[in-house]
Amino acid sequence: MIKQRKLGPWSPLGGGSNFKKLATGDLGIFKEMADRKGVSVYALTIAWHLNQFPTSIPIPGASRVSSILDSLAGVDISLTAEEIQELNASCPTDTPINSELLDIATLGA
Repeated sequence: MIKQRKLGPWSPLGGGSNFKKLATGDLGIFKEMADRKGVSVYALTIAWHLNQFPTSIPIPGASRVSSILDSLAGVDISLTAEEIQELNASCPTDTPINSELLDIATLGA
């Protein structure tokens, strides 16, 4: 018998309202770091996600081709361990970023 599992979207940043705040610089340092690196906040969040959750596939929720292509640029952005720590520290405390999820995410790495 095949065991059924439910799959659903998961946002390590806590959903759309937090993501909008990140994009405008009202939350965290994602905008500040993106500006320093000369990339968009969206591309930076993809890079940040891939650096921490290598066994997952980020799916940008965009409706325009240009937005999707911009997010895909995150694949080519390098982040240092210090930059990742800096971004993580700036995340709101109610987001699903915590050591337990990071441990789970690295099981297959």
